[in-house]
Amino acid sequence: MLSTELAADEAFRIVPGEDIARLKAELPLTDADSLSKDTLVRIHNNLGADYVVLGSYTVLGGKSSNRIRLDLRLQDSTAGRMIASVAETGDESNLFELVSQAGMRLRKPLGNEELKSVNTALAQSALPANPDATRLYAEGLSKLRTWDDISARDLLERSIVLDPQFPLFALCSFFGLGDSRL
Repeated sequence: MLSTELAADEAFRIVPGEDIARLKAELPLTDADSLSKDTLVRIHNNLGADYVVLGSYTVLGGKSSNRIRLDLRLQDSTAGRMIASVAETGDESNLFELVSQAGMRLRKPLGNEELKSVNTALAQSALPANPDATRLYAEGLSKLRTWDDISARDLLERSIVLDPQFPLFALCSFFGLGDSRL
């Protein structure tokens, strides 16, 4: 979702997830809060990315709905320095707003103005309306990028059931996902 948010006005070039998955397989990268200058330079040389966004989320739980804490860090891949650190907390039911706020806060240190409401609406329409469908969709894409097609299919089929109106799910159905006869 964050990639969609940052790319909504085409001010930033987002490295495709498949390229990132390949880089993770080729370089001994671990899931870390931040990366060393040497690692950032290698990422820059391999992907041509000037900036790297790292992050994590934690489900905090709550009485009526799950709360989520989103922690993001923006690093300059050529200078090897931290540019921004963003923490946002919100309800799972407001996941889109949470990601949108985090995206706006990441844009500011790069001198990029906030998204216009039209671009925000476009970014949100590129994602499923159901937060569980969004999670399953993201997990499915992740599995596809690591060539785990069977797991990807299962996750994408489950996301289709939760939000059958999402346009990309219609495309998945066109290619046979969601068809229980497969």
